[in-house]
Amino acid sequence: MGLGLLLVPALAGYLFLNWFNGTRYSLPRETGYHVVFQSAIAGVVLYFIARLFVVFANTYVPAIAECWKTIVPLDYSGTAAGTFVLATILPVILNTFSRFDQFNTRHKAAEAAGDQISLIIDQAMLSSNSLWPAGSRMSVGPFKGRSVIATAETSP
Repeated sequence: MGLGLLLVPALAGYLFLNWFNGTRYSLPRETGYHVVFQSAIAGVVLYFIARLFVVFANTYVPAIAECWKTIVPLDYSGTAAGTFVLATILPVILNTFSRFDQFNTRHKAAEAAGDQISLIIDQAMLSSNSLWPAGSRMSVGPFKGRSVIATAETSP
């Protein structure tokens, strides 16, 4: 399986990191090398867990292994499929815990990155206040061709 042994866990790791709320919002803020490295590490962990499941399934229920080999006659294909199954199921299970709530993890990622705009938007969403006064209209226009200014005009 050669390259597949390296590629499948990395892709499954990226899928897991992208769907898991704990890493979903910090992943886009990382550089490409860090994303690849984190994906590879997560993928290898998922691969070993899937491999354990496959070995136990082969040991205790050999009929499953024989059936799988007739359908897909490639070596380690069950482990590769198990890796992708784990990468799709584990984020769904882990995201149900309150520690990995979508809002909390987005807020933590914004704090860690020092993203003040995201923090202000999150604070406004929590307080259910609008960023603009009620009845106002936002107009955006060029300022001497160099930048954009946003102003709020209150309608009479």
